[in-house]
Amino acid sequence: MKLAAILGIMVGVTGSVWLVMIGLQHVNNFGSDTSDYHNGILLIKYGSAFTLIFLVTLWLMNKQYWKLCLSIGFLCTAFSMIGLFSIGPYIIWGSLFIFIFSFINVMRLRYDNKKLN
Repeated sequence: MKLAAILGIMVGVTGSVWLVMIGLQHVNNFGSDTSDYHNGILLIKYGSAFTLIFLVTLWLMNKQYWKLCLSIGFLCTAFSMIGLFSIGPYIIWGSLFIFIFSFINVMRLRYDNKKLN
C-alpha cells in the first residue's frame, strides 16, 4: 500500500512540475505586455501550489490521516475538473489517485471499526 501511495504522489508531483515548466516557457518566450506572459505566471503559481499540496498529502498519508487526504483529493480533483482545458490534464491523474486511494483506506478503516464493535 505504501508503494502505491508514493507512486500516486509522484504522478501528481510530476504533473505539477510539468505545469511549472510550461509556465516558465510562456514567461521566457513572450513579452510582459502579452496575455501569454500572464498566463505563464498563473501556471507557475498553480504548479507550485499543487506541488506543495501533493508533498503535504504524502506526509499526511505517511501519518495515516486518511479523511484529510480524502478531502484534499476531492478538492484537487474538483479544481482539476474546473480547469480541465488549462491545468486539468496535468494534475487530474495525481488528484484522482489521491482521492481513490484515500477513499479505499477510509472505507477499509470504517469496515474494520464496525467489525470490532
